[in-house]
Amino acid sequence: MSGISNLSRVTGKEHDQISCFLLSIIIDVRLPNNLSSSKLVGTVRGVLDFVHQAQYLMHTTETLAHLLNALEHFHNNKSIFVDLGVCSGFNLPKLHYCSHYIMYIKLFSTTDNYNTEYTERIHIDLTKDAFQLSAQWLVGFSKRD
Repeated sequence: MSGISNLSRVTGKEHDQISCFLLSIIIDVRLPNNLSSSKLVGTVRGVLDFVHQAQYLMHTTETLAHLLNALEHFHNNKSIFVDLGVCSGFNLPKLHYCSHYIMYIKLFSTTDNYNTEYTERIHIDLTKDAFQLSAQWLVGFSKRD
């Protein structure tokens, strides 16, 4: 497709920003061959709902049911991408992994535990603290001489 760029690396923040406006872009898009955009909207909405709901800090049986419903909504409409010629199938390990999310949430708690953002932040803070302490030590040591 002309005009579409590949996204090789997308940060979590960039993903959130894209998610904020993606649905509004495709809601009234005209698809080739008179295909209805409702399946495209349903697919994207299913993915966005799933991603958003999977990040909840607490889950109940009701929120897990909503998560399953969002995933089913995606699967029921995903054939639009084959119809548009975007892909030939959906044999993707990450997509298959989504079907196990509910089981993993029940076994291991919420998905905020799967994120490296917290440990990266701690690493940055500890590195800054260590640098500041070493800089203070060097200043103090140089004053003694």
